Amino acid sequence: MKKIILGYKITKILHEQKNWIVRGMRSTNSRKVIIKILNKDYPSPEEIAQFYWESQITQNLSHEGIPRFEQIETYQRRRPALVM
Repeated sequence: MKKIILGYKITKILHEQKNWIVRGMRSTNSRKVIIKILNKDYPSPEEIAQFYWESQITQNLSHEGIPRFEQIETYQRRRPALVM
């Protein structure tokens, strides 16, 4: 995995199986973030749709133990990345 993703500097890989979950910092303002990325070079349309559905659900959650959804980005080719 590259050290820079979508304008974010990756500081630690937290999980790497079906999805990558990484801790990082936004390059522009050093804000700490968690990024979830599909770990597949060419995800199917169904996998992408499920990822977007998850982002919609996450947007509506408000709990101190759940990171706040910020935005969805695209990483390499067409892999969605959920920024929290």
